[in-house]
Amino acid sequence: MRDGDVAPYWGYYDDRFLRTRLAAEPADDRVVARNDDLAEWTTTPGALGGVGNTSFFPPALAAGVRRHSVHEVTMTGGRTFLLSREASRKLGFPELALDLDRLGWGHGSLEVRLEVKGAGTLFERTRIGQTELERLLATEPELRATYESECHGLGPPVLMSSRAEYLKRNIGGQSERFARHAVETSARLLGRSAIKFVPVWAAVAQSPRVHRNLDLVSGAVDPEQPRWPGSWVTELRLTPSSVRALYFDKVETDEHLVQLCRRVSEDPGELAEAGEEILADARRHLELLAASTRPAEPGACYWIKVGDINEKFKLDPRGRPLEAERFRRQRIAWFFAKDEVVVRRVGKFFVDMEGFFGRDLGFRSAEADLDFHHRLTVLAILRDHNRIATRFRLAVLLAEGRKMADVSRRQLQKDVMAELVETINRSPLVTFGLGRTEAEVILEHPALGGQRHRYLLPRDELAEWYR
Repeated sequence: MRDGDVAPYWGYYDDRFLRTRLAAEPADDRVVARNDDLAEWTTTPGALGGVGNTSFFPPALAAGVRRHSVHEVTMTGGRTFLLSREASRKLGFPELALDLDRLGWGHGSLEVRLEVKGAGTLFERTRIGQTELERLLATEPELRATYESECHGLGPPVLMSSRAEYLKRNIGGQSERFARHAVETSARLLGRSAIKFVPVWAAVAQSPRVHRNLDLVSGAVDPEQPRWPGSWVTELRLTPSSVRALYFDKVETDEHLVQLCRRVSEDPGELAEAGEEILADARRHLELLAASTRPAEPGACYWIKVGDINEKFKLDPRGRPLEAERFRRQRIAWFFAKDEVVVRRVGKFFVDMEGFFGRDLGFRSAEADLDFHHRLTVLAILRDHNRIATRFRLAVLLAEGRKMADVSRRQLQKDVMAELVETINRSPLVTFGLGRTEAEVILEHPALGGQRHRYLLPRDELAEWYR
């Protein structure tokens, strides 16, 4: 994506790709986790040695940070930022490309750029009251100076962070626990995972001075708002794209679809390859589900879970699966598509490694719950992949100048579903049948003695775009 692009993400805000600035501070003593072998999976082994010990944060919080520098970045999500090439050069980050052959993710090399997660967010999302903050800053001249240096006119700075808690982390930041998991999972899975992912290189804690400044500005957050008491950490990761798969499902106009397509690539051949890989990714996710499920202690199983579908496993106080029932009625892509980017030639990469349970044993399900959990996961895989594959293919055709009437779009969906069936059935562990009103998925679990689990899904739950 490019500076100035806007894409719908969820009901609370759109992703705004805007040019802004981050402060950077040397952090040799604050690296809480690091994948020292990551460079070995690039085309330039050893290139990451001696660099990367850097924390990033909003420049408005730079008061008292003596060795910081400020660099141009592009905001790529709610709390993620892509460093400009010039910023990477000044900070000593080398140009890198993943070795797709060694990783088992394709052929040749794929350029990646440094992206920072948890380095702040837009001021209006921090739950800081601007008036109250400016009153507090009257007694903090140094912090007031850095704050005012980032103000534009009468408005607040573009970026800020606060201790207001959101999903077990401070707003705009990352928790140390999640960051460690992301780094360690990346290190564990490189060269072992058929699921392509954006590797997290390092997790770096903020300095005591930045934490102090965070505490000060958080005094302007509503006292009723829960606070995150932990360490504010940022993640450094290597990304090949910033075009979220979800955007293809969320945009409403053909013009926006074409723009997204062109942000992936201008090359028809690269787009065609990416489209094929998006379908193949559905097979890979189902195979992972089948192959990774294994016994735990008596009465339970472990399996590798990708994404946040477990949010729908929860039962209400009366033991009813109301969240799962709501999920089945939905007609949107979400749990995979929201955390994937679409990449020229090679399809989708998963980006949210804090939600990839493949570092060790995986996700634990009681045997009594396993079919319930797997059924929802199978549904999420099929729904997200058919919806994104359909919209991506439509975007490619529109970008070629094709006129697509409603009848053509329905035929396109039929073609995608036929190819999805064919692609999935190439797996020795998965069988996929698609009827007029029902879909059938059979998973064979080698680590469970070859047990075969069968899932029948009303076809309407697959939420195809055009029928």
